[in-house]
Amino acid sequence: MATLSSNEIKKEKIIIYRDQPHIVISHEMKKFGRGGASNSTKLKNLITGSNISVTFSGSEKADEADVVSNNIQFLYSDETKAYFMDPISFEQVESRDRKYSWREKFFKRRRALPWNVFQ
Repeated sequence: MATLSSNEIKKEKIIIYRDQPHIVISHEMKKFGRGGASNSTKLKNLITGSNISVTFSGSEKADEADVVSNNIQFLYSDETKAYFMDPISFEQVESRDRKYSWREKFFKRRRALPWNVFQ
C-alpha cells in the first residue's frame, strides 16, 4: 500500500479514507500565496456508494488502496444472487449484494465485465 501526498491524489485514484476504499471523482488544487496548497476532492465510497467532499491540506497524506482489476463474465442470476465467472481460472463468484440488481437486465451472458477486488 503506497502513501500518496495531497498533490498526488488525482481523479480515478482509489484511496483509503476512514478505513474504507474511496475513488476520487474530481479534485481541484488550490495554492495560496505564502501558505501551503490544498486539494479539494470529491470521493465516492466503493462500499456504500455515498459521495463526500474532502479537503486535503498540503501536509496530509492518504494510503492508496490495494485493488486488483480484471474482467469477469456474467453467467446468470436468480432471486437472491448474481453469478459471475473468472475466464482465466474458471472460478465462480457470487454477488452478495442485490442493490445493483436493476443493472442485471443490461448484462449479456458470457460478456466480459470490469471487476475490481479490494484487498
